[in-house]
Amino acid sequence: MLETHIARQAALKATEQSMAAMQATVDAVKAHPGDPDRCVDADIEFHRLLVEAAGNLVFEIMLAPLARSLRDARRETIRRGVRPVLDGHSAVLRAVRARDGDAAERAMREHLELARSHLTGAAETMSS
Repeated sequence: MLETHIARQAALKATEQSMAAMQATVDAVKAHPGDPDRCVDADIEFHRLLVEAAGNLVFEIMLAPLARSLRDARRETIRRGVRPVLDGHSAVLRAVRARDGDAAERAMREHLELARSHLTGAAETMSS
């Protein structure tokens, strides 16, 4: 819920500079799909930049420790392929660029639900 609200706020407040920085993370994943460490770093940076663009220091303080602890989960998502990450980040960024808070929130929700389903599937595979 927090990240969907962050996406909404970013759509209302992001600067051209912050949108360009978010695009650079998408481009980094596109350029290095076979490098999971680089892709995970770019994924984490995209979400950090989104928080920064939302312009709420409380969001930054709350999510900074979570980003580090979720590195393994992000690695698992990336291991399943970079396309879902690219599609999700691109959809969020399109909505931010369009200043469409509803679309940004919806795109982030879909992105997170897909990541959750990948992680749930990975956990089920590991337990069988």
